[in-house]
Order: sequence, then C-alpha cells, then structure tokens
Amino acid sequence: MKNSIKVALGLSAVLVAGDLFVGETKTFASVVGSQGMYRVYNKNSGEHFYTASVAEKNNLVKLGWKYEGIGWNAPTSSNTPVYRVYNKNAGDHHYTTDKGEKDALVKLGWKYEGIGWYSDDAKGVKLLRAYNPNAKAGSHNYTANAAEQKMLVSVGWRNEGTAWYGLKTSVPATKTPYIPVTKTVNKTVNVSDTGETLAATTGYTKVSSKATTVSTTAKNGDVTKTVTTTVTWHKPVTKTVNKTVNVSDTGETLTATTGYTKISSKATTVSTTAKNGDVTKTVTTTVTWHKPVTKTVNKTVNVSDTGETLTATTGYTKISSKATTTSTTAKNGDITKTVTTTVTWHKPVTKTVNKTVNVSDTGETLAATTGYTKVSSKSITVSTTAKNGDVTKTVTTTVTWHKPVTKTVNKTVNVSDTGETLTSTTGYKKVLSKATTVSTTAKNGDVTKTVTTTVTWHKPVTKTVNKTVNVSDTGETLAATTGYTKISSKATTVSTTAKNGDVTKTVTTTVTWHKPVTKTVNKTVNVSDTNETLAATTGYTKISSKATTASTTAKNGDVTKTVTTTVTWHKPVTKTVNKTVNVSDTGETLTSTTGYTKVSSKSTTVSTTAKNGDVTKTVTTTVTWHKLFIVAYNSNGGSTTPASQTITSGTSITAPTAPTKFAYTFVGWKRSDDNAIVQAGVSFTPTANTTLTAQWTAPTTITSPYNGTNNINTAGKNVYYKFTPRTSGSYTILSTGSVDSYVTLYDASGTEISSDDDSNGSFNFKLTANLTSGTTYYYVAKLYNPNATGSYSINLNQGVTVSYNANGGSAAPASQTVGNGSSVILSTDAPTKDSSSTGYKFLGWSTSSSATSASYSAGATISNVTSDITLYAVWQSYAKVTFTSAEKNTINANNTKLASLRARETALNGNYYQTQPSASGATTYVTGKLTPTAVQLAVDWLNYYRNLSGMGNVSNTQTLTDIAQVTASVESYMRVMTHSLSYNYPNKPAAISDADWSTANTGASSSNLYSYGLGGGATIESLMNGWFTDSNNAMGGAASVGHRQTMLGDVTGVGFGTAPNSSALYMQDMGYARSSSKILSVPGNSLFSVQDATDIKNKCSIDFGSNSGYSFTSLPTVTIKNNSQNITVNAESVTDTSMYSRLGGDSITFSIPNSLPLAADNSYTITVNLGSSTYSYTFKLYDNTKSY
Repeated sequence: MKNSIKVALGLSAVLVAGDLFVGETKTFASVVGSQGMYRVYNKNSGEHFYTASVAEKNNLVKLGWKYEGIGWNAPTSSNTPVYRVYNKNAGDHHYTTDKGEKDALVKLGWKYEGIGWYSDDAKGVKLLRAYNPNAKAGSHNYTANAAEQKMLVSVGWRNEGTAWYGLKTSVPATKTPYIPVTKTVNKTVNVSDTGETLAATTGYTKVSSKATTVSTTAKNGDVTKTVTTTVTWHKPVTKTVNKTVNVSDTGETLTATTGYTKISSKATTVSTTAKNGDVTKTVTTTVTWHKPVTKTVNKTVNVSDTGETLTATTGYTKISSKATTTSTTAKNGDITKTVTTTVTWHKPVTKTVNKTVNVSDTGETLAATTGYTKVSSKSITVSTTAKNGDVTKTVTTTVTWHKPVTKTVNKTVNVSDTGETLTSTTGYKKVLSKATTVSTTAKNGDVTKTVTTTVTWHKPVTKTVNKTVNVSDTGETLAATTGYTKISSKATTVSTTAKNGDVTKTVTTTVTWHKPVTKTVNKTVNVSDTNETLAATTGYTKISSKATTASTTAKNGDVTKTVTTTVTWHKPVTKTVNKTVNVSDTGETLTSTTGYTKVSSKSTTVSTTAKNGDVTKTVTTTVTWHKLFIVAYNSNGGSTTPASQTITSGTSITAPTAPTKFAYTFVGWKRSDDNAIVQAGVSFTPTANTTLTAQWTAPTTITSPYNGTNNINTAGKNVYYKFTPRTSGSYTILSTGSVDSYVTLYDASGTEISSDDDSNGSFNFKLTANLTSGTTYYYVAKLYNPNATGSYSINLNQGVTVSYNANGGSAAPASQTVGNGSSVILSTDAPTKDSSSTGYKFLGWSTSSSATSASYSAGATISNVTSDITLYAVWQSYAKVTFTSAEKNTINANNTKLASLRARETALNGNYYQTQPSASGATTYVTGKLTPTAVQLAVDWLNYYRNLSGMGNVSNTQTLTDIAQVTASVESYMRVMTHSLSYNYPNKPAAISDADWSTANTGASSSNLYSYGLGGGATIESLMNGWFTDSNNAMGGAASVGHRQTMLGDVTGVGFGTAPNSSALYMQDMGYARSSSKILSVPGNSLFSVQDATDIKNKCSIDFGSNSGYSFTSLPTVTIKNNSQNITVNAESVTDTSMYSRLGGDSITFSIPNSLPLAADNSYTITVNLGSSTYSYTFKLYDNTKSY
C-alpha cells in the first residue's frame, strides 16, 4: 500500500510540473476558419494558461512560462462564448461557458477578463475539465486527450465532465514522454570519537550516526541522491572505583566513626556499562560500627512564684523555666542524663484604671471646658495582659463639648407684581425691594440671624400680527389666485416696542404664484422583432407600428404630453446546423470514441430556405477513428513503477526493466488482458487495455532465536534472519562451516547497515553491530557458490531475560532483560498469595515451580546469566488465626461504622460551612462557622480511632468548637507557622477584631491539634487520619506522637475549627496529662485493622499510665513477633516520648521493620523490656474492607 501511494504521488508530480502530458501529447495546427489555442505552463505556480493571442503567449514565454504547443482549435465565433476570469489572490485563471458560474465568481472577487474564445456549437472535440482539490493555483486542467483525463482522475483529480468543445479539424501529433527517475546511493564512513577514520570497527562501540544527503540532477532530469552516513565509534575501557560506607549496628549510615568500634567489613562489586561501552566496576566496602548509648530522662516540677509546689497549674500563667541536668553512668557504660525542668507559675490578678478625656466637637483635646456646652459622653474599656498574666482594665471616658457661635443667614424671595412667588426672574423687570430680620437660638447656644429680602418684579408682554401678500412670478400683485400654482413663500418680521415695554411683531408673508401651460412632444423608437433597439433600419422590413402617450406635470403645474411611436422591424437570417458522425476505420458507426484516436474528418453542406426567407445550412462531418490501448504498470511493492503508455491496437511493446523489492525475487510481469507472465525486456502485443503487475517470490525467512544456532543446508539462497532486539547494545552474528559464506545487515526498509565476509576465518563471517531495542533488523546470509556442497551454522547473541512467575500468587515483578553473560539484580518487589483459611509467606525465588526452599532472595544478584531464566515464587503456608463470634461482631461493627463515616463524608460533598471564612480587603475578616453536621462527623471520626485503640467516646462542646473555629481562621489569615500563637503573634492585623484576636490567643495557648485545612481537596477523614498517624505533627518531629496521644488521651471535651485553602485546622480539647491506670497501645486493643497498622507501622506507640505499674529509667528494647508465621524482629527507632504523654506516665514510639509482614488474619505479640519488668500484649489484624 505504501508503494502504491508513492506511485500516485509521482504521477501527480509529473502532471503538475507540466513538463509532460500523460499518454500522448496532442498538438494542433491552425486551420482556416479557426484559431489555435496556445497552452503555456508556469512551473512556479503549477498553472496551465490558454490563449488565442500570439502576443500574450509570447509575452508569457518571455516571463519564464513554458510553451507546450496548441492544445486545440477553437472557432473564431459561435453562440457559446468561453468566459475568462482571474483570481488575483491565488494567481489563477478559470474558464467556463456557464455565465452563472462566471457571475458567481465575479461576486466573490474574481476579475472578469472578457471572452477568451468560443466553444464549437457542433461539439466537435470535447475539452475535458478536471479539478485538483489540493492545489491553490492551477487547480483546473483542460484537455482534449481522454487518456490524460483518465490518468489525472486515477491520481486524485476530480472529473468535472466536458468544459466546452473544439473544432474537429484538429490534427494530432504524437510526442513520446520521458519521465525522470530518482535513485539513491548509500555510503557509510566509520570514524572514531577521536576523529580517526576506521577501516574496521571490531572492538568498538557505536556512539552515534549522522546522515547527510547531496542531490545532483542530470540533463535528462534524473536525480541522484547520495546519502553519506558517518558512524562514530568508541573503544571501550574498564575502570575500578573503590567506595567505603560506614554504618552503625542499628543500620544508620555514618559520616564519621569517632567514638565507634569496628565490628565487621563486607565488600560487594557492581559493574555498570555506559552507552559507549565503558565498564565501571564499583567496589563498595561496608564497615559496621558500634557506639555506646546515652539516654536522657526529662522531669518537670511546677512551683508558684511564692515558692509553693503545684500539683496543677490551672488558672496560673507560666513565668519562667529552668532546667538542671544530672548524669549517672551504668555498669555497661550507658549514661543516663536526668533533666529536671522547674517551671515557675504566677496566679494572675485584675485591676481597673479610670481615665477621663475632654474633647471639642471638632476633635480638639480641651484642657478646660469654661465657655463650652457638654454635648455627649462615651466610655471604652481596654484590657492588657502582662507576661505574668495580670490583667489591667483601663476605662477611658471621652466627654465631647461645644462652644456657642452666632451666624447670619441671608435669604432673598422674588415675587411678581401680581403676588406670585418666582423661582426665576429671567424676562422680568425689578420694581422694588424690602428686607426683614428674625433671630433664633439652638440648644447648644448657637444664635442664627435670618435676613429675608423680598424683591418685586414685572414681566413685559409681546404680541404678533400676521399679514399675507400674493404676487405672480412676473411681479404683479394678485387680487385672486384662482388658476394659479403656488411656487414659493417668504416671511419678513418687524418689531416695535411701546413705552410700557410691550413688543408688537408684524409678520408679512409674500406668496409667489405661476399660471400653468401644456405642451406635446413626439418620439419614434425602432425595434427588431427580437425586441432589440435599432439605431438604423437598413435591410429591415417594417412589421407594425404602435403609439403610446404619457403625461408629466412639473412642480409649477406645466404639463408635458410625450407621444412615443414604436415601429417593429424584421431581418431575414441564415443559420448553420452542425452534425457529427463517428465511424471506425473499419466502417462501423461509433457511439463513443473513448479509447480511439482520430484518423480523418470530412464535411458536406446542404442548404434549405424557409417561407419567411430564412436559410438553414446543415454541415455533416464524418470523423474516422482508430482504436487505442492503455498499458499501465503496478510494481506490487517494488522500487519503481513505470509510467502508463497509450498505444494503437496491434502495436507491440517491450516489458520494462524489472523493479527491485527488498528480500524478494522478481518473477516477471503479469498481464491483466490474458494473465500471461512477460519477462523484463520481452516484447508483447496487448489485446485490450491492460495492467502489468510485478510478480514476486517471497524469501526464505527464519525468525532468529535470541541466543542459539540455526543450521543452514540450502546452498545458494539468501536466508533472511528477522529479529527485534529486546535491549540496546552490541550484537554479534557469526557462521561456522565448510563453505564460503558472507552476511549483510539491513534495517527493516532494506537499507544496508553493515556487511562481513571472512572475519571469523576459514571463509566464515563475523559481524558485530550496535542495535536498538524494539527495532526490526535482517541478517542476510548467502553462499558465494550457489552450487557448493556442505552446510554452515549461524549463531546470534541477543541478550537474556529473567521472568518472574508468582506460582499461584499475584503481583509478580516485571521481567528484566540484560546482555548475555551479564549480572542481574533481582527485583525487591514481592508477590502476594492468599486464601480464605491459609496464609502464605514469601520465601524467595527458585528456578523450579515445586521448590520448597528459595534459591534467591528478593534483591539478590545472579552473575553470568547466559540464557533466559524463569523464577518461580517459593511459598510457605501457615494457618490463619480464627476469630471468636464476639471478635467477628466487633470487627463487623467497626467496618460498618467506617463505611458509614465515608458515606456521610461523600454526602457532605465538601459543604462543611454554614458561614464560609472570608476577607473583605484589609479591613474585615469573617472567621466563619462549621455546620453542626461537619462538626459531628469530625467527632465521630475521632471516636472511631479512639474505639479502635481501646478508648471511650467523647462528645463535642459548642464553646470549644467556637474557640477552635476562630483560632483556625485567625491562624489561616496570619499565614504563620504552626502554633505560633503560643509564642506570641506580631501586631494584630486591622481586619481581625479584638474579640477574635483574644479568642485566637486563648485557643492557641491551650492544648490543641493542628493539621492542614480543607482546601485543596482534603476531607475530614484525611485530616483525622493525619492526626492519628501523626503525619502532620509540627511539634516534636518524626519521633513524637504528641497529636495521637492527645486525641487518644483522657479527653473531657472537644471542638473543631477549620479555615479552607490555607494551612489551618484545629481540634480543641480540655484534656491534660493526669494520673491514669490505662496502657494505650497503637496498634493494640486485641483487634486492629491491617490498613491502619500499615499507616502507623513507622510510628507505633505505647503510653503507660502513671498508675499502670509500668515505667522505665533507661530506653526499653522492643520485639515484635508474627505468631502466625513465626517471625520475630527487633523494633527500630525506639524513642522516649514521655513528654507528650496524656496519661501521666512514660511512653515510647518505635517502627516495625519491613522484614516483618503485616497481614490480615495474622496474630502479633509486642514485648517491651523495661529493665526491671517486661510488658507484652497480643493483637490480631483484620481487613476493614470485608465482612467476617
């Protein structure tokens, strides 16, 4: 299919270029009574242009257009003109006999250039029209050659039928076309990465390849493309890098070993190969060290500022804190540092200070109020808190005073002399003026004097007198206007003023009149009986005469009567009727001339006269034709396809040269007219239109093994080894045998990459090349002597693959492919396997699916892999724990509660607020309020985790919720670090009210939990889970569990507040450290979900109540045992977190190593060695996604 497309594009290029016609090119000589239509071609735009003008044709040729001869003969006149229009934007001409089409194009902006020529009304020769939808200019082609039209249509042009007709007097001449060909010459140059030219690349690695193409064009148009590929090679080197890693016996990497003791040393070597083939061997020596341990025990003593020891600090304010450290050394050398922190507290007192400030009503502070009147009084109370908690209330009373003043107000009242009040005196005349004064005193003592001036006015009167004078258009004064027509009117005004100011306006209107007259005008119009207007009637005969009268009246009343006499004339005509009869050169009448060529043409004329004198001349043209055949070619995927040929019947032609097709053998050309096979260079005579299709024999193809040997016994044939590398790198193919052979490497398109003859000795080949994974290649092997006896073998090294089989389980790691003989590091990912009653422990990997012990552990290294390997998972089965009926009820209740909580979260759909926190510029901030539904959902999530950990429910308190909401919103608005309110805010922003500021300080200073807010898609579940796993802890770092211990401790009441799209969310609580007999273990409480255990495996915790009977003076050791799979490990990262205890005693956190599997339906025991005593507990893990 790809090659067929190339053929079509190639033909299209020939047609557009205009150098050749498809098939034969018709040229015509002008004949008497006709005009030759010249055809020229613009190779830049692709447009063919047609004209009858020699001068226009010659001018275009001078401008670079190519003259292609006379396309056809056109009559010098006919009843069918061919219109010519021009598109100045596309630079394209268009020709049509359709006036409607021409007019439509002109409306669209095309320029009409007149009649280009005429179509033959006798329809002698069809001018066929084809359209190229892909061209901008030259999109239409016009030809008298049916073969050319057919070929254009076959390569994508659209057949638009017959455009117009040329005369049958055209005499064709045949021109043999030549189609240029393009060939490609490939050349390879090998150079080293140091710039040297290489005669051989053995022992080198391919680095890069770059191809450059140079095209040269011969005089006949043939193009030779020389593609030079420069391949850069690198000679690989091997280097060794030594590296030492120091680690502690707890697995930590050490940057220094001062104070440590060396325990052991182990060296591992890893080789890596760069893309250029260089090998780096890294020898890593891991040295293990031990360091004595020092632990610190923290102790806090609370005292008042009067020296009393405090058992509780409620109602006190912290003043200072001082720590003292005492160190003791045990027999084993461990050092215990006891840090005693003495915290001093103060019980705050409150005092009130009263202050009065006198100010004027203009804002000035008054030292004295003599001469002033008191207006108002307002008191404001401001509380300030000292560092020791004492509160000072300052009551400031501000008294406002006013100083009396006297002012005068002037007022004017205008009235008419008839007693009316005037809002405006425009047009009035002042008569008299009188002033009166009135004084008033306000409550504040101010005196206002109002002076009212009354002004009396008079308004003059104006009257108009109208007068009319009638005059004729000759200047006479008319006493009457009967029989006249009014022409114009003009008014003049004269004004007189009386002594009293009244004005009289006299308006005189002069009207001019005209007396109408009537005149008659005679007019004659001569027309033909075809309704054409005649300028002269010579040669015509009068048929009839008709007079019509039309009257028109002028504006002045004059009437003009026009009498028009229309005379009709007739002129005798002579018409010619053209008739064509097509016959073959064997005497048969033809209904179609498609596939024929014109031989000769002969015309006879017969004249007849009608009664009215009209003469009809009938011209019968008999055209003789000879049959043509079209011979087309199909290379059937081969390299080139010859152009089609048009021949006359009975003509012999020679089959073209054989095309080439990579890996295929050419058999011959198959004719479609008789299915015969014709060899290249052999002559044959077509019996009809025919297509010659190349016939091929497919090669012998062997899909090469990735590593192995193919035995070849078929001498003399090319054997194609098709393969696709699974990894990129260097590959070698070699032969061993008793016959002389050679090999060539190709890519999938048949382009040669490399070749070899005798590099393996004894006439055997050995070819090495760098190949790319996922790309298809062919090695083509052949014997020099096709008649030689014997055989040879071929070996290909293409890399090896390690595949994983879960062996009844699931989630097997992805396969790994490496070079043959390389090492492979196995995947660290472990598969899984499970059933309802039996669990499976993954032991490692084996090459046997029935193995009971592992040959390789996850992450192990297998060296010198020379063949594909399949590794099977090795499993050890164990019995899962059983749950009692009571335990199943508890699990199902927990899972039902979890599903309900998530459903309620979904139903909320993010609508957590009844009032959304919002800011109005920098002046107002609304702290917002959660809906009761959202608050209750948060409390229920809290209780879910408390129940899971063996703690009781708590309920929310509205007061605490209000405090938490304000605290969260102010924290969000401030955009400050977590808990910054505890260490004093900067200055209060203007948008935060005093009340909200005070509440936020109260909230942040008391016990609370902090996390990220609900903006950005967070949910209440994710926030509560973050607190439970302590993933958002901002106080104690990775080692502490202050958040979890707070939310799971002896909490007496809670509240929740959030601020969206920021970093603020608080859970406010009233729980503080107190004496307790409880022990809080996470995971624990006999039943725990495997999902939550996985979440907290790196931060497990045990909190011993102060009255639980358990405590420690040195850091305990912790072991965790999977009872179901009988695996015991030591806990990692054991840390003293007693400072965060919410049960009043000691607490620790620790991590469960990855080597201990956490699995549902397994039992676990955690043992804590406290030194003087041991504490242990057992729990079972269950799956919170299924029912039990």
